[in-house]
Amino acid sequence: MQVWIDSTAYNHCFLILPLIGFLLWERRAVIASVSPRPALWPLLLMPLLSAVWLIAAVLDIQEGRQLVMIAMFEVVVLIVLGLRLFWLAAGAAAVSVLSGTERRLPCPVAANDHC
Repeated sequence: MQVWIDSTAYNHCFLILPLIGFLLWERRAVIASVSPRPALWPLLLMPLLSAVWLIAAVLDIQEGRQLVMIAMFEVVVLIVLGLRLFWLAAGAAAVSVLSGTERRLPCPVAANDHC
């Protein structure tokens, strides 16, 4: 956290949580209409991510550790919510932010009117 405060290269990180909150609020109706279906298959990614984190820690690559920790958090969220709800909450929001527009994304599971 101190790095975010001290470094002008990381000050923008304070915008991440409010932006995520806004995007989730904007999509709240769609997200609320889908029930979570936990999935265990993403657990297979954790040993790989742990190995990459360990390599980054041994090599003292702070950015590598941070990126892997974010990826691990996303895997945990994917496990809890399931692929469909994760895609609706995170995937569509990420594409909207990156492209600057709201786009209709193909659903990863059977299509319905929520995608």
